[in-house]
Amino acid sequence: ALAQLWNVLNMRSARTTLLANDVVRNPWVTASLALCVVLVLVALYVPQLSEVLRLRPPSAIEWVLILSASGFPLIAGQLIIAVRGHLQQGEVAHSYES
Repeated sequence: ALAQLWNVLNMRSARTTLLANDVVRNPWVTASLALCVVLVLVALYVPQLSEVLRLRPPSAIEWVLILSASGFPLIAGQLIIAVRGHLQQGEVAHSYES
């Protein structure tokens, strides 16, 4: 669930940065992400709900693994955006040379 949430941050233009783009400046997106994180935590830490969902709270080591693994789509997406932006800049420079 967290990997999908962080993937929202990949929905940006190659001309912008991870922390300075229309996605993170949109208060509705920020609020939605925060609400989703809270709902995940509620599902894990509210005993009645976690029993119904058959979940248990992760240990500290499991949280490290969860947060690390959930960051992979964000990192991969940012690398793809950076490479695409670099390739597009090369195409623009090449067109000026022709």
